Amino acid sequence: MRSRLVPAVIAALCAACIAAPANAQTAADMIRQAQDYQREGKFTEAVGMADQAFQMAEEPALKAVAKMLIAECHGEQGQYSQAIAAWQEAERLVPKTPQAAGAAFAVADALQKAGQSAQAVQAFELLRRTYAGTPESEDALIAIGDINQILSQFDKAMASYQEYLRTCPMLPAAAHALAGIGSCHQQQRQFQAALAAYQRVVRDYPLSEPVENGSLDMAVGECLGGLGQVGEAVETYRRVARMRPEMPRVSDALLAAADVLIRTGDTGGAIGALQQLAERFPNTLLALNAQRRIAQLRAQAGDLPGAIRAMRQLDRRFGDTPESFGIKLQLAEMLAAEGNLEVAAGHLMTIVETAPRTSLAPRAMIGVAQCYAQGGDLENAARTLQQVATTYAGTPYETVAKETLGRLQEAAGAPRRP
Repeated sequence: MRSRLVPAVIAALCAACIAAPANAQTAADMIRQAQDYQREGKFTEAVGMADQAFQMAEEPALKAVAKMLIAECHGEQGQYSQAIAAWQEAERLVPKTPQAAGAAFAVADALQKAGQSAQAVQAFELLRRTYAGTPESEDALIAIGDINQILSQFDKAMASYQEYLRTCPMLPAAAHALAGIGSCHQQQRQFQAALAAYQRVVRDYPLSEPVENGSLDMAVGECLGGLGQVGEAVETYRRVARMRPEMPRVSDALLAAADVLIRTGDTGGAIGALQQLAERFPNTLLALNAQRRIAQLRAQAGDLPGAIRAMRQLDRRFGDTPESFGIKLQLAEMLAAEGNLEVAAGHLMTIVETAPRTSLAPRAMIGVAQCYAQGGDLENAARTLQQVATTYAGTPYETVAKETLGRLQEAAGAPRRP
């Protein structure tokens, strides 16, 4: 994305303004002041000052600079319609110039950010016709490919990426284009073709960003998993974890390895990957969530006592933190499955009493009702569900409570209440 055009343009104009009329010098000074406001996040002041500069300047180039700065300020605030109008005015002021090409690119980019994908593609295509041979026209090919990929227009996306590879094979973005082709194949579950594209990225662009940041290895792992090559997929993810020390990529890799192993029924292997994640990042939410998932896997594998012990340890460790509520809810579900209904209900009531304004409170109340019902106390179960429906009227919890109540009434042989 080509952005921040204003500073470079102002620098080029500074020398020209030395011998220019006083109003041009003053307008350039005002634009510099507007830039200072922009850097400080004072966008209203920046737009006001730039607009004054626009009114004072006589030279189209300087007027265009003022409009570009106004457009940037609007864009940084998410005011895309105002930004687009300002960029378009800047382009009209200096037609067929490098600055105009940059403004045209900014218009298309703002359309995309505003969610107008089809219009953005049209704007990028118009840019390619109007400013053929410019760096912006080359970048537009990547942008068109990316948008069409988001829209699941995979053939169009790949055609755009291929055109970029044909015309700009030595530029850094060529790796992005080739990885984009692989992604299009992958999303269509054409895993072999995707792998071939990814392997070309590694071979032809070994220092590119997708290779360096590990995202390409993650995509390769997903393709291998899609082909049923579980061992190779898991090894790929583990390699990312070994080679990419940055926390987000490592955690993504280990979680992906666990997911692949879970899908293939290797609970022990999945638990091992999650334990590695917990050990790699102790005392973090990543570790907590990994440990909770390990407990859930143990419960699903039939080791309910072991899962409960693990959850109780987490409950003791995080008992005075907001995270404890989710732990208590999961622990209560396991206790209820074990038949320890009174203790399960006690954990659930703790959530209701200490976190009444959270989304966990109605879930906990429904859980209490289910404990009553499981123990044969249908009267208290119905009363609790009615309380949920009343307290959380107009929310999805009302619907769940009423549906649960209806099922209890049918099981007891009573007619459903409206």
